[in-house]
Amino acid sequence: CRFERLARILTPVADTTMLLITDDTCVRQSISQDFLNEPVGCGNFTEESDRARLAGNLERMVHSKLRHLAESGSVSEYRRWLSSFSSLFSGLPTNLSTVRPIDFPQASCMSEVGRQLG
Repeated sequence: CRFERLARILTPVADTTMLLITDDTCVRQSISQDFLNEPVGCGNFTEESDRARLAGNLERMVHSKLRHLAESGSVSEYRRWLSSFSSLFSGLPTNLSTVRPIDFPQASCMSEVGRQLG
């Protein structure tokens, strides 16, 4: 499932490798970047209302990922995830301007940005 794969990618663990079992005889390794080409909201839904539920859950998961990256000082990863919002939320009923955390602990992240920019 696309959502399960993205949830795995959004965890703070280093190894996000997954196995994808497509039938009784086929198992393949699912690489991390698959989620960029196959956004959660672009899948087939039995219930259209599920899109809104997934959007809310995805917003919370992305907030958590961004918070972790900011607190750990991972500026480039933080920026990469911010820049992927339109792809991540493609096909989902979400106002992207509300996804960016406002009360975010940016001090360590922003000081690192300043240090990197000189």
